[in-house]
Amino acid sequence: MVSDAQVGARRGFVSVLALLAMSCGPLFVTVDVAQEGPEIHILTRRLGEYAVVVRRLRIIEERTQRTIWEIVQPDPDRTTIVADFHLRVGENNRLPERLREFGFEVSVPSCGESFRLESGRSYVVEVLIRGTTFRCRLEVPHERRKGGKTADSRPARGRHRSDSVNRRGFSGGSAR
Repeated sequence: MVSDAQVGARRGFVSVLALLAMSCGPLFVTVDVAQEGPEIHILTRRLGEYAVVVRRLRIIEERTQRTIWEIVQPDPDRTTIVADFHLRVGENNRLPERLREFGFEVSVPSCGESFRLESGRSYVVEVLIRGTTFRCRLEVPHERRKGGKTADSRPARGRHRSDSVNRRGFSGGSAR
């Protein structure tokens, strides 16, 4: 039989382990990219439910390797936690008001008021969290034609998981 003191000690030990794991960098972090119609959601989570501190978000066109959008958190002391970023296929505001309020700044595009995510193209989404870059692939399907098929008859993909890359750029697999 287990005493109340032993149960309390075990709970305390488990709590300390959980807090230690959460404070040791980007362990158990996932970055998911989900697309629902024209809406694109970039979700950052630790242990599946807790938001994390994001330092940079970059979208690169896969074919040309050109950065089309990048926002950064320039203040290293700021610890604003952001759980999700919302974009759209087509025109997007250069810096949505919500991200401006969180202290983010745009580094790409350096001019203009918007950027575009084009249908039928593939992008790489990079998210920097505590010195580790997480990469996800985003395939924006062609616009649908009659019959519910995409223009090139490929099924529309809707959810992608991240791979982590450490500070030196080596692929580290999924960050779960």
